[in-house]
Amino acid sequence: MATQISRRTRLWLALSASTMLLSACGSDSDDNSTPPEAQAPDAAQVTAEISTKQVTLSWDDVDGATEYRVYRDLDGSSGYEPISEDITTSEFAYPLAAHLTDWDDVRFQVEACNSAGCTPSEDIYIDGAAIDAIGYLKADTPQDKSAYGFAMAISDDGSTLAVGSPRYDAGNNVDAGAVYLYSKTDSGWSQTGRIDNPASDGGDGDLFGYAVDLSADGSQLLVTAPYEDGGSAGVNSANDDEPIRNSGAAYLFTQSGSAWQQTAYFKASNPDPNDFYGIRATINSDATRVAISAPFEASNAAGVNGDQGNNDIELAGAVYVYQLSDSWAQEAYIKPSFPSWPDSPCFDPMPPGIECDEASPSRFGYGLAFDDSGNTLAIGAPGENSADGQINGNQSDFKAKSAGAAYILRFANNSWQHTAYIKASNPSIDDEFGYALALSGDGNTLAVSAPHEDSNLTGVHPSPIPNDTADLDVPFNEDGEPDSGAAYVFSFDGSDWSQVRYIKAEATDEDDLFGWSVQLNSDGTTLAIGVPREDSEETGISDDWGNSSAPAAGAAYVYQYSDTDNWALSSYLKAINTDANDTFGRTLTLSGNGETLAVAATGEDSSQVDAPANEDGEDSGAIYLY
Repeated sequence: MATQISRRTRLWLALSASTMLLSACGSDSDDNSTPPEAQAPDAAQVTAEISTKQVTLSWDDVDGATEYRVYRDLDGSSGYEPISEDITTSEFAYPLAAHLTDWDDVRFQVEACNSAGCTPSEDIYIDGAAIDAIGYLKADTPQDKSAYGFAMAISDDGSTLAVGSPRYDAGNNVDAGAVYLYSKTDSGWSQTGRIDNPASDGGDGDLFGYAVDLSADGSQLLVTAPYEDGGSAGVNSANDDEPIRNSGAAYLFTQSGSAWQQTAYFKASNPDPNDFYGIRATINSDATRVAISAPFEASNAAGVNGDQGNNDIELAGAVYVYQLSDSWAQEAYIKPSFPSWPDSPCFDPMPPGIECDEASPSRFGYGLAFDDSGNTLAIGAPGENSADGQINGNQSDFKAKSAGAAYILRFANNSWQHTAYIKASNPSIDDEFGYALALSGDGNTLAVSAPHEDSNLTGVHPSPIPNDTADLDVPFNEDGEPDSGAAYVFSFDGSDWSQVRYIKAEATDEDDLFGWSVQLNSDGTTLAIGVPREDSEETGISDDWGNSSAPAAGAAYVYQYSDTDNWALSSYLKAINTDANDTFGRTLTLSGNGETLAVAATGEDSSQVDAPANEDGEDSGAIYLY
């Protein structure tokens, strides 16, 4: 008789069999064994490659790693901080501000990670590679003696660069001028366009590109042509009047896709021969205000919107401000707060230490800068003659020919008003304080240069007159290094301006012209200063400024502000192909965050576009990106 096995019994038998089988299979091992614990991956083997303004870290995939993390230590002692996590590739590109990098000590580290933990790589140093991080730009078809780089401007984000070449020859039109446009993409910098002189007559001799400026987003470009001969006046005039030689003009261009279209044409409201309207120009961040100077304009007026109908003082200078509402219109005609005088009186007897020199007119407008809003305007007048070294001091003290001054104007209650008269604390004859200046985005930090200042001091000081001369390497002499140059930093606290720093080159030398160009970043914490006649033969980023083997090769200095150190030197910059008479530092421009710096060498001689491989293009010029 067959035995009937219930469903429950069959299940019990199956489970019992499985248990016996498992017991038999595992009879020689520990019944309590556990799988091995997961382990962190091995360290990645990392290499670093330096290219223009970038370091690329690369490594082979590590077995077991699910992600990678990159860390940076800025000075080799502050400790690592993360700059990117959750990286699943084996490469990471990190942007470098070459002029702000501590090349000797900065280090990187890559961690290979999984669920069990992370393993750091060895420290990766990039010392000795600074020169590879410096970019090099030329015109697409370099021209000899074209003054390429004579003027420059960069967008706030550092991705659009405009370069003026005012002696560019367009066919038979000699010195017609042009402006080159460059853009930064993921693949690097490239030329994206060139704007030729738009004058209907070809612009022979106009020097289009003498001054340039960009709006914050880089979509609006202001270009001047101070030798233009148009006879019209005002904005967007027909220009069919009799020519006025060297009256000057300015143009506004708007980017439309890959093209640039002219949207405005500016002339002085009182054009005259040889006023050279357009020597300087500036545009505010959102391109709603434009200021254009004519430092050779000759009216004897003072203040704002005075009489512009005379020519009583040659080279007195003027600044014209325009505002965009529905259309562009002139908003103000600005002169110094005290009228420029053509001659300096001589006193009998003369005050001690004061020479009887014929004064120079102000040349009001040689320095020019807006803040971001366009409601604060700084104007330099390097020919101003007062010997009073006080802010808001005596403007009628005509005892120091071309000592120079700067003026601050603010727009309030629907009008422009002079609010401050700025002097160097050590005004001296022919220093030309105000030749170049820069203003921070909020309008509260001002840098002003005096490229012909003569002191033999070096470095950064609270004052031009040292408190303790015992620590100086050489005896202090206010006139010890003629035309060595200086720069001054001023700060506004909401009610008053004060001079906070006096800056000289680290190797002060006669005729270097330290301060020929100056630039501040938006928050006023990074300052770049050009020294186009500096003589060192060094290349790249260096600290050897003591030799004089390459006359007028040029240099640039970068300073940074901190709450602890105030202003201190960050870097000393040279070209990658330093050569005598290249005048590196003649012009420079700084992005809003200060992390992109472009420096021009208008006398550079290479004819090759992508590398300085020869010297076959005399004074064709070059731009260097840091």
